[in-house]
Amino acid sequence: MKHLATLAALTIAILGSETQVACAQGADDIAAECAEIVRTTVARVNNSLGDDVQRCVAAIEGHKANGDMAAAIVVARRCVNRVNGTTRAGHSYVKDVCERCINALMDLGEFELAGRLRNICADALDRIEESGQRARNAIRNALN
Repeated sequence: MKHLATLAALTIAILGSETQVACAQGADDIAAECAEIVRTTVARVNNSLGDDVQRCVAAIEGHKANGDMAAAIVVARRCVNRVNGTTRAGHSYVKDVCERCINALMDLGEFELAGRLRNICADALDRIEESGQRARNAIRNALN
């Protein structure tokens, strides 16, 4: 359920970001708004993954304490699938926002600003992937 809420929030954010970018006054505003959208998206993905991992680890440990390793494995698989979905959704959203923002800056002839935003986006995508990997590792470690 949490995963669906995250995906819905990201979808709504995509639709809302088009308006935000269009309302910008100039290149600096576009870059700042896009960087903020990217930053908040990374934070949302991290928060969602952190919440999922806490719930998953608790459930896995509960099943292990009851001697039901099969149930713990089922929970872990579901959790890893949710983590993968959240990570993919966040990655896709950031990539889409960045592509549109960078294109807008390039259309304005702001190549240096577009390059800086490209770097911000690349770092954000890396952070999302790293967060997903940490979450998967925490879930797998809970099984051991």
